[in-house]
Amino acid sequence: MDPLIIAIAWILPYFTIAIFVGGVAFKVLNWLLHPMPVKWALYPAPASGAKRLITILVEVLTLRSHLRGYKRLWVGALLFHVGLFTSFALHAFVNLWFARIYDTIFQLIGLTRGVIESTAFLVGSAAGLITTAIVVYPFLLNRVFVREVREISSFADYGPLMLLLVTIALGTYLRLFHIVDPAHLRTYLVSLAALSPIQPPSDPLFLLHLLLAQIYLIYFPFSKPMHFIGLLINQKIIATG
Repeated sequence: MDPLIIAIAWILPYFTIAIFVGGVAFKVLNWLLHPMPVKWALYPAPASGAKRLITILVEVLTLRSHLRGYKRLWVGALLFHVGLFTSFALHAFVNLWFARIYDTIFQLIGLTRGVIESTAFLVGSAAGLITTAIVVYPFLLNRVFVREVREISSFADYGPLMLLLVTIALGTYLRLFHIVDPAHLRTYLVSLAALSPIQPPSDPLFLLHLLLAQIYLIYFPFSKPMHFIGLLINQKIIATG
């Protein structure tokens, strides 16, 4: 097999997971352990743990605090995060867990493999198209054509967005036009999880998509997109007073 394919599809995935998990864990621990001389809750904290959890979840799932600002940008941000999370969840669910739990769970509730795969295809395609559109507008176009936003934007803002745009657009194209055999892809990803990787799908666009996705995940803990996890920590601090 080509050494470049081995590097991208066999070796790099393990480095990617190690750097992504390690980087995120380091950042989160650093935030949680950072000294806080005074309590800085911005409003009275809910009394019970359940109410605090609800407060955190409502903010994270609805981005409620952003609603007081530019409402069109809030709609875009909400759709973007929902689409991105859906894409990630379907990748993990369909390609990894699905192969393991199908026979024991889905048959119990009367769902067939065809129903699950058809639903995943429709939802995943919609999520990819929506996320791609949101990355282009309002995120990228705002930074290019709105002077106030353009003046405070840098590569740290454009770079991750461009990388994410190309990665998601490639993935959506591969899904919509059935470029890669889903069974082969699932088998390959399961083999990676089992630490015994097999020959990956050989289509160059798939390998490019895989490479770009891994570059994004490696860069993620050290970039501005890490703000979403920071939002969780911030809400925890605010809600607990």
